[in-house]
Amino acid sequence: MIDKVQLLFHKKANASLEFLKEKISSEADRITTLLPEGAICLTAIRLEDDPTRGIAHSEEIPESAESFDAVFEIGTPNGDLNKLATRLHDVVGHLSEWIEPARSAVIAGTEHAILPGQEPLVLVMAIRRLPTMTDSAYHYYWLNKHAEVARKVPILRAYRQFHADETATRDIAKRLTLGIADFNGAAQGYFRDVMDFQNIMAQPEVTADALEDEKHFIDHSRSVMGLYRITNC
Repeated sequence: MIDKVQLLFHKKANASLEFLKEKISSEADRITTLLPEGAICLTAIRLEDDPTRGIAHSEEIPESAESFDAVFEIGTPNGDLNKLATRLHDVVGHLSEWIEPARSAVIAGTEHAILPGQEPLVLVMAIRRLPTMTDSAYHYYWLNKHAEVARKVPILRAYRQFHADETATRDIAKRLTLGIADFNGAAQGYFRDVMDFQNIMAQPEVTADALEDEKHFIDHSRSVMGLYRITNC
């Protein structure tokens, strides 16, 4: 398990994805030197032609749900979330000229590697749980029930569940002055390329089995997803 803090950025209209990539990569290079041995640092930029609107999940997520433009996360095994947030404080400040803090999000919590591994592309689905479900029931179902469904998806190369600590997430959002702090976690699947992504996401084990099972704990109408290219890791 990895304790981590994940930032999900909306860029300003006058900042291109390529420009944001350069700025975020520079911040990743800087912050990596400050992290302890064994820490992880990952940055990723949304694909210009994000294909997520062409998969079955898009029928459940409103078109008005805008994908975030970039992902920036750091973590350590058995880490201190507050210390990680301190490392990220300057990142937000340095990027403030090119991001919209009020429309950007933070998730703090624990990542579980259901299928270990990593590929060049990552699907990040920022999740809000069903309002009828308690936080503990949501985390239990996702980790202990849905994980088994995910393991049955053919050729899915890597899949991680990032479970939010709601209190830590709210506190860190205030410290970093980011506007969105109510995601309950993020599902992360990894793919070799866009064709690989489309092939795997079209499998009936995803379009039927996994998607239907998600409806037991995910409120798709309030969740957001995007496909990103990893730029630092």
